[in-house]
Amino acid sequence: MSHTNLSRRETTVLRGLAIGLIIIHNFCHWLPRCIDENEYTWALSRIQRYVHYIQDGGPHLVLNFFSHYGHYGVALFLFLSGYGLVKKYEAATSNIQGLPIKADVPERGVASFLLHHAVKLWQLMIPALIALWALKSFYAGNWNWHADAVIQLLTFTVNLNPHRPLILGPWWWFSLMMQFYILYRLVLYRRGKTVLLTTVALCLALQFWATFHSLGQLHNSSCIMTYLHYNFPCSVLPFALGIWTARYGADWLFHPLTAVISVAVVVAGSYNPWIWSVASPFAVAIMLQGRRLPLHWLGTISAWVFAIHPIVREYTIGPARAGHTYTALFAYLAVTLLTAWIVTLVSKKVKGVF
Repeated sequence: MSHTNLSRRETTVLRGLAIGLIIIHNFCHWLPRCIDENEYTWALSRIQRYVHYIQDGGPHLVLNFFSHYGHYGVALFLFLSGYGLVKKYEAATSNIQGLPIKADVPERGVASFLLHHAVKLWQLMIPALIALWALKSFYAGNWNWHADAVIQLLTFTVNLNPHRPLILGPWWWFSLMMQFYILYRLVLYRRGKTVLLTTVALCLALQFWATFHSLGQLHNSSCIMTYLHYNFPCSVLPFALGIWTARYGADWLFHPLTAVISVAVVVAGSYNPWIWSVASPFAVAIMLQGRRLPLHWLGTISAWVFAIHPIVREYTIGPARAGHTYTALFAYLAVTLLTAWIVTLVSKKVKGVF
């Protein structure tokens, strides 16, 4: 069997592509006249509005593309997370037949593994929270979030709360990522195809049940489908695909014909909630074609870009809504990337000292 391997450079480039899609999407979908995405919920009216918008010639056609489809950058991050966990932790001596890799880190117990990854997330969350608190307290004069929201964010439990007291929307990702660390280490770690496919099948069954249960109210932010999309069951497909690719190879996934077919599936998912439920791995197949784009530099700072960009958006989206769309977008991107680059350099030097 052929085993497809992404190089370190390619995975870094793909992280850059993923974070680029996410930060532009997270800005654009707050703009007036931008078309809502089918990310947590599905509504046929959204793709209909998007098509009519294109037919009318815009304006802001590019920004609306990112607004409507840029959220699939999250699926690419999940694919890379599953892929990277296998590459890092599963040795060739594992009981998984045909595993073509060797772990480059020592064995970790469950508690050590989860604490290690929680600390990595806290290293992003806590400085970002402090920066937001400082800006809100000293620049804006107020802090809008209660202590329970901060506690739920820091304990990775905010997504489990149906009311989701989110502190800056994109930070829900931290809770989701911790769920996947738990799922990987307790269920999928060094186990074979049967466990992986069974996990996917169970999550899909739950997702399809939720889709059926939520038909007619999929546009409702409080429906069961929305809740599941903030948690691992509705995001397991790209994560599992990353694990499968790292363990067993998936040459077909990188073929241009797969990308063409995947475009058709993603577009079809815009018109059908059942296809939409399984569209994320197809979106990943499309984005994998960009693994040689000149985005390595962005991938190297992607972690801090993610942590910082919601804060910068908080202070640049107002001018954008007031009509200064492209000036505000440029300022948002410039401040986010420059700050993330500086913080990445500083954090590397601090780690080097200790």
